[in-house]
Amino acid sequence: MIVSARLLGVLLVALSATNGTALSQTAEPEIRVRYGQVAQTSPEAGDATISADRETVAAIKAASPPNLETRIANGDDVDLINFAEVVKISFSDEHGRHGCTGVLLSPDVILTAGHCGCGWGYEAAIQKLPMGTGGALAKLKVRGGPDLFPGYNCSDRNRTGAGRDLSLLRIEALQATSSKDTFELDGIGVAIRFPVIRPGIQVLSDRSLRSLFIVGFGRTETGEAARNLQGANVGFLSRHCAAAHVFLSACARFREFAMGRRPNAAGASPDSCGGDSGGPAYRMDSDLVLDKEATIMRLSRRTLVGIVSRALSGVVHPYRGYCGGGGIYTTVGTRPVLDWLRSQKVAFAYEASPIYKSDEGG
Repeated sequence: MIVSARLLGVLLVALSATNGTALSQTAEPEIRVRYGQVAQTSPEAGDATISADRETVAAIKAASPPNLETRIANGDDVDLINFAEVVKISFSDEHGRHGCTGVLLSPDVILTAGHCGCGWGYEAAIQKLPMGTGGALAKLKVRGGPDLFPGYNCSDRNRTGAGRDLSLLRIEALQATSSKDTFELDGIGVAIRFPVIRPGIQVLSDRSLRSLFIVGFGRTETGEAARNLQGANVGFLSRHCAAAHVFLSACARFREFAMGRRPNAAGASPDSCGGDSGGPAYRMDSDLVLDKEATIMRLSRRTLVGIVSRALSGVVHPYRGYCGGGGIYTTVGTRPVLDWLRSQKVAFAYEASPIYKSDEGG
């Protein structure tokens, strides 16, 4: 189930003067969508800042000739170009057809939730352009998997899922072009920035980190499927599940964490939702940088902290589809997960330091 992104997209959030005000743009020779800057602000302020930056980019593009190669035309396009590694997944089981989200760790491997690996007839795609545009989705050729995390049992998910809700899909490897970090999709070069994995407990223990950015193809607060890839900043409820539960949900200590709006908080609650399962929870380490014509200069760097697992129990979920009350995420940068990825011969990016350094690039 993924409430993973009960992603309310460009969210309608109640802003306050103390923690919900968008950051102002500084005068620079480039335009930034400040994903990296907002991780240390409140989720509300972060969403307001990113929304304002995306509107700036959209206004510039509206006044310029279209350039589909840059994949930027409006606010949704900014998300699309910066998150081309996020994958839309569909599959069948005994109950019908379902959707999940996944994230490319390398040109040939998708990481998603374990419960998204309990089916057959898998299809995967990257969204290149806003839906309704010709060729919006680039299909990926699934050639293997799903490979479930050790101990996860599709027939006993409630008992075996905590801390193990992960699986892998294998795809035909994307072909790199002559340009750095660019791969060919349907004859077009698409920039893809694979996420970096870092020691999860150390990343989550950083108290200056106030939110993570969740991304997914799931349902919105109306219960309807989102037309385009959605994203939102979400704050922490429990960084390490140290008590082994969050509200009425069992939670694997130091292998999972919980995020959502606290019960007494005002305003809308950004959250993951059905179809977001398997989607990434990122610490955004740097901004998306564009020139004055809104052409990409640098994609954001991001650390993959978690994968959307399930909705919290024992809380009110105000939105259709059991969404809005918070969710539990599988921590990626733990020894069991890293050992499993290595045993599966996944060529993922790893940095032993929990701290992003600008000389890593981007």
